[in-house]
Amino acid sequence: MLMEQPVGGHILVIDSGIGGLGVLSQLQKRLPKTRFSYVADEAFFPYGKLDDETLCMRCADIARKFDDVGCVVIACNTASTVVLPHMRDEFDFPIVGIVPAIKVAARNTKTKAFGILATEATAKGKYLSSMIDEFAGDCIVKLHGSKNLARLAEQKLNGSRVLIADVEKEIRPLFTSMRFKETKRIDHVVLGCTHYPFLLAELKQAAPYEVVWIDPAEAVAKRVLNVFKPAADADSKGRSRYYTTAENSHYKVRNIEFEQLKF
Repeated sequence: MLMEQPVGGHILVIDSGIGGLGVLSQLQKRLPKTRFSYVADEAFFPYGKLDDETLCMRCADIARKFDDVGCVVIACNTASTVVLPHMRDEFDFPIVGIVPAIKVAARNTKTKAFGILATEATAKGKYLSSMIDEFAGDCIVKLHGSKNLARLAEQKLNGSRVLIADVEKEIRPLFTSMRFKETKRIDHVVLGCTHYPFLLAELKQAAPYEVVWIDPAEAVAKRVLNVFKPAADADSKGRSRYYTTAENSHYKVRNIEFEQLKF
């Protein structure tokens, strides 16, 4: 079986921007001897603007740029709902994607009502709808696709201030368009984009009442541990390199230097 096969000590993490750094951080904690390559596909940000065929080709092209990869993590919800079958047919190493934590929310909600905060592209996709039908059929689910929240997260990661009012505007439909009785208001919110956990403090301030915010990054890291078994000669000390596909990058993330990945 796949999870029993030792593979190389190199994991490639792909996202359209820098939201996937949260997933990378979880992986680095759990696999301290593993070598990581992180690609922020800044030239094609956001992935939601691409058609499915282009997105599949793009992620595969990025993966081919790297040798001795033992596992690829698609650290983007939008891409994960599209490219996983194609990538798994194309490559013989594990491909792990981001799956919104709908099962977790459905299991833990006390009001039987929870929200999903995604990007516009993810919210419109059939994949998310099918997951809601399969795992949350007995719950009321409020799905909202935010237009600008991922950009606000990138803004914060690049050292700029994010206004609570701007965040509140992005999440307002999640709380206001459902006229529940007090006992039926949402009590959990699934974060359906890897960028969003970086705005957790702002989200908590912007929300009209307290909810549990569910970050999928930890679950992704656990899934990688199930399928990725570093070879015996894996690096004694993990190293990470960071790449952007933009010719003139706008990233100014503290303590991270991005190299250009040329095509």
